[in-house]
Amino acid sequence: MVTVNYYPTISMQTTEGDYFASDAASLDLVPYDYDMSYESGRCPSQKEHWKNTWTIKSPFNIQFDYWKKLKKIVPHNMTTQAWEDLFDFTSGNTFDGTHPEFQIKLQYLMWTDKPNIWVEMRNTMEMAQHDIELVEGSFSISAWTRPLNLGVRLHRDGKFDLKTGMPLAHVKLSDRDNWGNIRLVKADKIPEKLMNKWDQDARYTQFHPHKAWSLIKKRVKNGFRFS
Repeated sequence: MVTVNYYPTISMQTTEGDYFASDAASLDLVPYDYDMSYESGRCPSQKEHWKNTWTIKSPFNIQFDYWKKLKKIVPHNMTTQAWEDLFDFTSGNTFDGTHPEFQIKLQYLMWTDKPNIWVEMRNTMEMAQHDIELVEGSFSISAWTRPLNLGVRLHRDGKFDLKTGMPLAHVKLSDRDNWGNIRLVKADKIPEKLMNKWDQDARYTQFHPHKAWSLIKKRVKNGFRFS
């Protein structure tokens, strides 16, 4: 069985003294809760679809308004400092598309010593009910070191209230060599070696925009992994 480690943070603040440290326990990934009262619970295809899947839940109430005409998003229940730490509008293109797009910085760094392990982000029904689309994606954690970010698009204006415990995203892991079960383990800290590799990959992305995917495929093909 493959073991994958993860470390949850808010805005990649990683020490006990950091601003959001008191909420760290609420960031734990929880196994996907499939409702076995449905007949589909006995369907092998459903079980395969949700195998090795965990859920990110909101560690606290996240409330904000989106004012479409003003092209503005404003917080309700947090300080300016908390808002700046939790939300990422730094790319400058939040309102370029049909729907505003930004990142909620509930971030999860994952790593493993096995090759060809992939992570996939999936939307939740609860987010869809709030007219929020998760920016889904997948990449190999064996070949690339970067935290999972919650990229979202808002499909209406008005008030948004993401209550404590609300499922924000599903995280599926897959072993593309063996397709077996995966054990997910929460780490006490991020190893320094891994932080250095993450920094290297971040710099590569910065200096070689849109070239990372080619490097990921090359690393996977060659059996590259971080250990």
